[in-house]
Amino acid sequence: MRVVDFYRDVPLIEFVRKGRGMTSLTGEKLAEQQVTAAMLATVEALGLDQAVKHFTAVPLFGTPARYAFFMETTAELSDARLRALAERLDRELGEQNVEYETKRESLRLGPPLLRMHE
Repeated sequence: MRVVDFYRDVPLIEFVRKGRGMTSLTGEKLAEQQVTAAMLATVEALGLDQAVKHFTAVPLFGTPARYAFFMETTAELSDARLRALAERLDRELGEQNVEYETKRESLRLGPPLLRMHE
């Protein structure tokens, strides 16, 4: 919700994300803009902003439930770079969404799964 104006002393609110652009596997209510912000922060921090051309995230129901990130890259990334990317993305998602972090800590939500395509 966002306060957009006031009527007398009463705030007028707007629903920013009412159902669209959100997903929740275990109660984390992860928004599209949170996922995008986490990925942008991740690739920038790791110096991969030129290597990652496109990505999409999808929920995976399973044990444990998790998010899969399908990424199109300009070059093949080493296993070490992929591990670093997955770990940093996991931390950034937790920074963006405290419920994601809580679900990861309780192991109700698994770590992100990365799939690369050149």
